[in-house]
Amino acid sequence: MPNLIEEFLPHRAPFLFVDEVSVLREGRLVVGHRVFRPDEPFFAGHFPGNPIVPGVILLEAMAQCAGAGLVRGKMVPRGSNFILMTFDGAKFHRIVRPGERLDLEAEILKLKRNVVKIKGRCYVDGDLAAEAICMSAFTPPATTPTPQPAAKGGE
Repeated sequence: MPNLIEEFLPHRAPFLFVDEVSVLREGRLVVGHRVFRPDEPFFAGHFPGNPIVPGVILLEAMAQCAGAGLVRGKMVPRGSNFILMTFDGAKFHRIVRPGERLDLEAEILKLKRNVVKIKGRCYVDGDLAAEAICMSAFTPPATTPTPQPAAKGGE
């Protein structure tokens, strides 16, 4: 069965960190979740015998949640790529471990032309795990250039 989140994001495993998203409050709030499996590749080194989801992956999960919600809510074209520009005020409040459900929340603060600014938060069992303000640019849906024949010398 295909992962439906892949309809809204260009990301694929092992760098897809959202399982599901919904758009709430007239497109101003996106919520989602992710359950990190014990066999995620980064746990092998972060940290052996004491696996912890890296903080940068929590930030990425918040950004992916926002991007998927913007596409799902038809505020951004399907197939767009999101390029991170800034993370401000990132704070980490609790450790996230394998098997825990990470609830994601992205409040859309600004959407102008091809830039979006969000306030991201993630929770485990209702406890705030991390938060940050994130700004991303989104590019139009990718197109595959038509291959051009190689120029022949002397003609």
